[in-house]
Amino acid sequence: MKQYIVILLIFIIFSTAAFAHWGSYRPVPVERLVENLSAYTEEHPDEASGWYALGRIHSMAYVTGNAELNASSHQEGQVATPSSIPKDDSNRKIGPKLRPRIGQYKDGQEPGGLDLDARTGHLALGVRAFERTLEIAVDPEAGPTTSGISCMLSFAYLLEHGADDAGQVDWMPEPGEKSRAAGEILKRFKYGWVNVGVEEATAFVGGTRATRNAVVGFAFENRDTAKPELRDYVDGLLTEHWLDTAMDMYLKVFDRSFAHDLDREMYHDSTHPFQQMISYEAGKGFLRLAARLEYPDVDRDEIDRVNDAMLQLETKDWGGGYITPIIFSLNKPASLESLLAPEITVSFDLDGTGRDQAWPWVSPETAILVWDPEESGEITSGRQLFG
Repeated sequence: MKQYIVILLIFIIFSTAAFAHWGSYRPVPVERLVENLSAYTEEHPDEASGWYALGRIHSMAYVTGNAELNASSHQEGQVATPSSIPKDDSNRKIGPKLRPRIGQYKDGQEPGGLDLDARTGHLALGVRAFERTLEIAVDPEAGPTTSGISCMLSFAYLLEHGADDAGQVDWMPEPGEKSRAAGEILKRFKYGWVNVGVEEATAFVGGTRATRNAVVGFAFENRDTAKPELRDYVDGLLTEHWLDTAMDMYLKVFDRSFAHDLDREMYHDSTHPFQQMISYEAGKGFLRLAARLEYPDVDRDEIDRVNDAMLQLETKDWGGGYITPIIFSLNKPASLESLLAPEITVSFDLDGTGRDQAWPWVSPETAILVWDPEESGEITSGRQLFG
């Protein structure tokens, strides 16, 4: 019988490419991050992590409007990719979480450094990068991998916050389930589009998801030739379609991650550790958009099911312990204060929630006692730390 040996390792924290996600972060120009990540995807076209990181850069640039984002830099002038991009919300420290829609800035320049054309470009490239990630990371039979679930959540976030500018992007999500009368609805919509006007064209569309799906593809493909009075309607139609797609993605992520998150045993000094969970964020997104869209054909049972599940996450006793990894000096005995480096921030799953977050870290002369029975040399979670 095979015997397993538990190996205790002294894990030394250095800013190396092998452990980029443990390095400190600083602002790096978006243009350089995109250039590096684009080169990475060209060299590794079938690697989901590269496309996902590229999509997140475009997404953060669009949402924040910033010309610089946090990334780890290991040498002057060099940025490691794709592991150099934080998986948490540390880039929100540079700019706000959400800026107004593009059209609200008449002077062509938004606070944060990116002009309107640049932000529109990042939105368009972001959705395409996420789309490519899912093509790689989602198995038609088995469903999405772990990275696919994370990408789907990020994709939904971008679609939700970019929906008001959907009409400015030459991309559209595939429509979902269509009305049984889709053919007749589309026929009458086309007639009104060409021969009459907006009221006649939209009279048969109604306010449901299924009827909208019947015409949104035609409206998107012909939006540049639409009559002026129809253009605003098309923009609104595309906005709803993006939001609807985001709502479905949030629900898929929630269904894939809820059971796993509920079974977690948390040891966290936060009073609300569930707020860091993928399922909780996805559930909130689904409920937020279901309330905003108010489609009559959205399944109320689904909404009630997600609400009940969110309540389970919010009311579970998560333990409320403390994170206490064993650390010690690699040199002479030292005080606890000298072992820590609060000015260094890293992205790591220290609390074992399954998601990287920003944490103050230890100094380069400090070691952490870890568990690596497979001798992989990689520590990816606080569950591998002793203490």
